[in-house]
Amino acid sequence: MQISYESNIDQWIATQIFHVEQLSSLKKLDKKNLIKLILYLIILDVFVFFTGGANAFFWYITIFLAVWILYLLFRRSKIQQKLIYQRLQTAYGPEFEKEKDRTVTWDVTSEQIIVRDSSKEVRLNWSNIQKITVCPEFLFIHFGLSEFVALPKQCVPEAEYRAFCDCVIQTYQEHAAEHGKTAEIIQSGWAIDLEQLQKKTYSKSSPKKIFFTILWAIAFLVVGMLFLGVIVFSIDLFIMLCSDSYEEIETASTALPLIWLGGSVLLMVLGTALGLNEKLPGTKIKVQTDLPIQP
Repeated sequence: MQISYESNIDQWIATQIFHVEQLSSLKKLDKKNLIKLILYLIILDVFVFFTGGANAFFWYITIFLAVWILYLLFRRSKIQQKLIYQRLQTAYGPEFEKEKDRTVTWDVTSEQIIVRDSSKEVRLNWSNIQKITVCPEFLFIHFGLSEFVALPKQCVPEAEYRAFCDCVIQTYQEHAAEHGKTAEIIQSGWAIDLEQLQKKTYSKSSPKKIFFTILWAIAFLVVGMLFLGVIVFSIDLFIMLCSDSYEEIETASTALPLIWLGGSVLLMVLGTALGLNEKLPGTKIKVQTDLPIQP
């Protein structure tokens, strides 16, 4: 049985996202990131506590980071998918569009599966197939350590796709039974919303960036209060010693604290802006460029 279709960059990226999400090393990395998030929360809480902020502000920061951690846990998969899509689209999209012949052909025989396009050909003996994963939009045939070939449902008519999948699964089961093996067929709910990935861009943010931005904002505020406090106190003292007018002294006593508070807040805003724009130590996001790509 044979089937042919025109490949496109979005379907290829979808298979790469599937590949990345199956890697056990990345699952371990998720656990590490969770530990880091909790660590950031503890460090910031300790910092605020020992600077005398164990009050409403202390709880505000704690609740903010706790909610942020929960958000990342529930949205981790979507954020990761957006990031991979954006990087691969930028890196391989223009190259992919230059290809004139994007036809992919699958041949299923009693001995092997042959998948070929304009640049390569993959021949899979039935004995080399480790498992088949059936998803709502893809059929993944796994072989080797982490290699696979993928048939996208959207690229062919549905009836043809179903018939071809049934043929592959049935032949795989028959071959496994002949050799006394168990055919591993996995029904998976894995799916990806490519339309949403195309519409939205990845937000360049991270827990580490937010943590250090808050830390720098607090530092700018504290430094501003100390520095401006000295200046305001000196001016106020100078006016009290040199002025004979009670009204001038009273005006200065009213205006100078407002100037001190306003200046400190402006410095905190400056620290926040610099942090969000990755201009301060610890706020710059390191972009991963070596994604594990499945050929």
